[in-house]
Amino acid sequence: MDFRAVGNEPGWHLEVTAGEKIVFVGDYGNIRYAFDTPEPLIDQRSRMTTYKVKGAKHELSIMIEGRPCNDSMSHEPFEATVSVVLDGKKYRGCGKARH
Repeated sequence: MDFRAVGNEPGWHLEVTAGEKIVFVGDYGNIRYAFDTPEPLIDQRSRMTTYKVKGAKHELSIMIEGRPCNDSMSHEPFEATVSVVLDGKKYRGCGKARH
């Protein structure tokens, strides 16, 4: 796994593995979706990385901003602020590279 993000209310997490899969687990583990990992759109100036995936039944968009974030429950510091949109539902959280 190259990148992991987490969020709360409802609890969710996201794992991105380049060249393999993006896995989104939401609603405290009650839903799970896997998508082939597309090439990211990277904007060095704004420190933003975006992934967009459209499957047969679901659509996922991930925006990773290179700005610090603290988990809203644990207050753990992370290196990135993450926004996820799955089928129109928005999730916000924090993440970090895993390498």
